[in-house]
Amino acid sequence: MFFNPKFSYGQAVRLITNIRQDSSLSDEKRGQLLIRRGNIGYIRHAGLYKQEQIIYQVHFLEQNRVIGCRETELVDANATWADNQFEYGDVAVLNVNLQMQGKHIAYVGDTVSVIAVNREDQQDITYRVQVAHYDIDVPARALQAIEQTEVTE
Repeated sequence: MFFNPKFSYGQAVRLITNIRQDSSLSDEKRGQLLIRRGNIGYIRHAGLYKQEQIIYQVHFLEQNRVIGCRETELVDANATWADNQFEYGDVAVLNVNLQMQGKHIAYVGDTVSVIAVNREDQQDITYRVQVAHYDIDVPARALQAIEQTEVTE
């Protein structure tokens, strides 16, 4: 493979996928979120993994962490970015009724589980949600956060 890194030393980059512990760090639990998508870091080094994949050593200053990232997980920090409100595992409330083949499967106010974030188009983020036994893609405007109520004694 010809080694031609897209990003250079000191360049600001934005993470476009969540980075979770994959057992490469000894002090974190496997699967734990290390750096959330949308954060900006700075390239410290570029190298090859197994002679086929460019890996960057990225310093995320706000978290004071240096993480290895694949080139496909990064974009220039100046590129257009729309942050997503929900992540895998979040619970949200529907703003719309959902139908499948003319039959209602969920109603406004129902809670749904977010099982994926689709960011193929940075302007139109969609979420895959689980409703009953269906997995359905919905636009971001179809969901709202569950309001947390304070418990007082």
